[in-house]
Amino acid sequence: MTSLRVTLEAGATAVVRELVVLGRHARTGGRHRGHLAVTLDGRPVLAHTTVLDGADPALIGPAGTAGARALGTLLVAGTDETPAGAGERSGVRWAWSALDGPGAVLLAVGDPGAVTALLDGAGRTITAP
Repeated sequence: MTSLRVTLEAGATAVVRELVVLGRHARTGGRHRGHLAVTLDGRPVLAHTTVLDGADPALIGPAGTAGARALGTLLVAGTDETPAGAGERSGVRWAWSALDGPGAVLLAVGDPGAVTALLDGAGRTITAP
């Protein structure tokens, strides 16, 4: 299990990137439970828990990772200068979600290389004030 808590004061910004890869190449399996909590100026703006189990049919089905081995997260907190939207391209699907305060979180599932490239590209577009 991983747990990440980001606490920001008013006017501060944070960009946090995480990549989780389940199992070895060409194999299913692996488990992960992660929690991400963000507080901005004393107010919670995100509490997100991810549960992955590469051997659980429900979690690797269409409503879960759809068999993808990698999950990527890009958190952008404390700024309104964040992308929006969702998409899909070869090897990766993603969606941005607004925080309950300035910022957004990007969640992406897919092949490890494609998820990494998406996170890296999205991270380069973020400019802190």
